[in-house]
Amino acid sequence: LYLNVFMERCNDVLELVQTMRHFQILSKTVSIGGADNQNMDILTQEIHGRYWNALGAFQSNVTDVMNFDNKEQKFELSFFRLRTTIKELERELSQILNLSIKQCTTIASKLRLLEVFEGVHERDVIQTQLSLEHKWLINEMIKEFNNVRVLCNQSNRTPEILPSIVTKLYWFHGLEQRMRVPMDKFSYLYPNLLQGDLGYQLRDSYKQTMDYLEKQRKDSIKAWQARIKSSLTDKLQQTVLKNVSLDEMLSKRPNAIDVNLDFELEKLLKEIHYLKMAPLNVDVNAILREKVSNLKINEMQLRLYATRVRLIVDKYNIIMKNIQNEEVPLFETKLQRIDEIIELGLNNYTWNSVEIPDYIERAHSIICGDVFQNLDLVQTNAKEIGAIIDEWCEFKSDVFKNRDASVSVSAKTLEQLQIEHHKSIEKLIAKGGNRIHQLIEVTFGAVEISEASPGWQEYINFT
Repeated sequence: LYLNVFMERCNDVLELVQTMRHFQILSKTVSIGGADNQNMDILTQEIHGRYWNALGAFQSNVTDVMNFDNKEQKFELSFFRLRTTIKELERELSQILNLSIKQCTTIASKLRLLEVFEGVHERDVIQTQLSLEHKWLINEMIKEFNNVRVLCNQSNRTPEILPSIVTKLYWFHGLEQRMRVPMDKFSYLYPNLLQGDLGYQLRDSYKQTMDYLEKQRKDSIKAWQARIKSSLTDKLQQTVLKNVSLDEMLSKRPNAIDVNLDFELEKLLKEIHYLKMAPLNVDVNAILREKVSNLKINEMQLRLYATRVRLIVDKYNIIMKNIQNEEVPLFETKLQRIDEIIELGLNNYTWNSVEIPDYIERAHSIICGDVFQNLDLVQTNAKEIGAIIDEWCEFKSDVFKNRDASVSVSAKTLEQLQIEHHKSIEKLIAKGGNRIHQLIEVTFGAVEISEASPGWQEYINFT
């Protein structure tokens, strides 16, 4: 008899603890809201307050839940009153939850609402009240999984902002998340519902669709792998630069060059870059070892080299386009060094060359860091000098040109005005001359040649 009483008390205490846990989780909903609208939130807060009052009354009457003294039966009476109050609160909560969930029209919104009421949604009264909603959720999720299977075959209709294989795999990943997220939530909220007939249909539909998605993903990767030509890496034996000058046969110094990187190989490198990134995380190392075994540098290094060489080429082409005949002698020594570097890129260095990092560094230093910046400085200074001289040419040195002819002025006054006018012009010329000297000194420092060199003397005369 005592053992039966003990087991009954343990069951009651277990129910009490579960109830406290469920309503403790509900306190988060009460504190931040989430029951569809403000009125529902207020009702939920009121129910939660009544629960704490009932629990407080129980705790004030029962100090030891494992006290089996039945003379006063404090535990039995207090627990009965608490349970009666809890049942009433559960009915009210089920009505609130039922009204709120009917306002939700999608799977995601219904699951979000059930997450908000996590804990109390496990209560028997609420489970019974929401049984129709559970069936609706399962049926709609099965329909959604079937729709995903149809959408899986429409990956070719997606806009290709990224490479085609990357776009397709992102499409499959998005469909996978479209299934996985609601399924994980439902499995967490209602693990028991997955055991029935409808639950079996849901699990079976989910598994079949996920397997189909994975098959499509693997088939796409295999098709992409089959398109990779092992001969592509032979292109790495090509030189880094190519001459695209119109007068290529006649010009000793190319006036236009370009990066000599095969388009298909560059496309492959871009695809590999995205495939290795999360969330795709495709293992491309085995593919590269099999298809492009003679690739001595990894794809990240090669893409970095190509980007830096492209920058160098752009700066070189701008230099050749903008440099004036009078400026060539100023940079002749540096241009000769550039000629040597360009010649090496056109005839000697390939993408697989061990010295390619040093070559790129030297080319960047002389072309981008030196000549390009200093040529821009020289030309900017020349424009400012020209603007100062143009301003001098606009001076009106005769007071008669600015004088009102209808007003009579004495000769002495005119002479005084002329003197003042000349002084103001001389002041402006002196100021402009000082600025020109400053600009010339800056230009001289930038070109780094001898002041007595013919090229500098010709440039000064030209300026």
